[in-house]
Amino acid sequence: FKLHRYLVRQRKRMNPSSASDIISLAKGAFLHDIGLNAIPSDARAHWSEHRDETHKVWRHHVEKGHQMVTGQVDSATAAAVLQHHQYFDGSGFPTKPNWEGKEFGLTGENIHIFARIVAAADQFDEIKNQPDGTTWPTVRVLRILTSGVMSRRLDPIVLKALLQVIPVYPPGSYVKLSDDRQAFILDWNQD
Repeated sequence: FKLHRYLVRQRKRMNPSSASDIISLAKGAFLHDIGLNAIPSDARAHWSEHRDETHKVWRHHVEKGHQMVTGQVDSATAAAVLQHHQYFDGSGFPTKPNWEGKEFGLTGENIHIFARIVAAADQFDEIKNQPDGTTWPTVRVLRILTSGVMSRRLDPIVLKALLQVIPVYPPGSYVKLSDDRQAFILDWNQD
């Protein structure tokens, strides 16, 4: 697991063997969008068609999901469900008002490490699988994730690990080389 040391550093209050246990991460990843079942179907349909993260009803799926799993799963899993749309730069949700009444989300390491990992996987999946049913090439998705606004949304350590485990051109890809030759990707060495 590429993030073993990072997990241990991020979960300081736990012994290292518990800190690197990723069962709760897997459960959080599996359940992260369970709250979509608790919001109206028109809000889900709007999201599926437009991917509009500003839609207020759709945004509530994280809180609804958290309510559904609290008391049923451990706190790390529940945190991944609640915080998987919290972005490293603070631009995510859910938000709450500060003392001036301005809305803000969690930032950086204030977001549970499992939620940061789920956020990266979720963003990859959202970009890869477009609302119109098309699937974008991995190289295009990774370029978007590593540039501009998207790169600031994700934990840089988690993003780096994602780049190490997802091949830009997966085996089976047909590519055009810089010298105009055609090639077929047979294998991928992640080292």
